[in-house]
Amino acid sequence: MKVHHIGHLVRDIEKAKVMFHALGFVNASETYYDESRDIDIVFLENDGYKVELVAPRSEKSVIWKHLKRSGSTPYHFCFSVHDIEKQIKIKEEEGYITLQAPSKAPAIANRNVAFLYSPDIGIIELVEEVP
Repeated sequence: MKVHHIGHLVRDIEKAKVMFHALGFVNASETYYDESRDIDIVFLENDGYKVELVAPRSEKSVIWKHLKRSGSTPYHFCFSVHDIEKQIKIKEEEGYITLQAPSKAPAIANRNVAFLYSPDIGIIELVEEVP
């Protein structure tokens, strides 16, 4: 599997963008609102490395508790896969727990994404590549 991006949890997406721009990152997307997760998302890039800034809009967001507990921090690695259902089964056989079944991600051209958890490494995201 190839790394697609690293998800970075932030409190304020606009302030975080300014700080990441100062580190040499540039916008790789517009800021998207993902209504199903109640989060704002923007992708930034630096020398081929993508970071996804993720900020909750309210306490109803799926990441609110994580942000409150951990603060601004990297919180997942995302990997590109060709068959998301097959990769989920493989990862579950390896001991991962599926946190979120495949669903469309508006910030990634409505591709299917899924989130899994391993107590040894934390959260990973899988994004299905378009054939």
